[in-house]
Amino acid sequence: APAAPPAVAVRRPLLVAVAGPDALQISAMSVPLARARGGDVHVVHVVEEDVTAGEDAVELETSAAARALLEQSVAELRASGMAVRGELLHTVGNHADVAAGILKRASELQAGAIVIGPDAHHGRLLSPVAAVIAEHARAHVIVLHPEAGPLGSSQPRLAA
Repeated sequence: APAAPPAVAVRRPLLVAVAGPDALQISAMSVPLARARGGDVHVVHVVEEDVTAGEDAVELETSAAARALLEQSVAELRASGMAVRGELLHTVGNHADVAAGILKRASELQAGAIVIGPDAHHGRLLSPVAAVIAEHARAHVIVLHPEAGPLGSSQPRLAA
């Protein structure tokens, strides 16, 4: 019987979710991951609307600020040499809805990995987004922390 053709590895996209003051640093820290994985990179930024007591939705960030953050994050990731697209997602509700939006988009894209930063503060709320994503994702979840420094070996190797 003839040998089966070798399996072709399908490169599933890398989804990078950005938010808050660390968004550009998380994007820059994601570049080595994008290079190592190959394939497309999809950057998402969730525009949150909080529901107030009167049931009115209030944007926690202006549309212009959200678009600017997304465009800057996409530009940072273009340094990876991979194809990079950006997308704004909109949610109304709480931070669990933010996590659900990211998870839904990752599923639709069949992302192989999701990169997120540590939970960010938005006004009076502390976000458990990273924990929810890590618990429910059907992809690898990589939490990058800006204070940890760049990925990879940044210290000289010791002589054997």
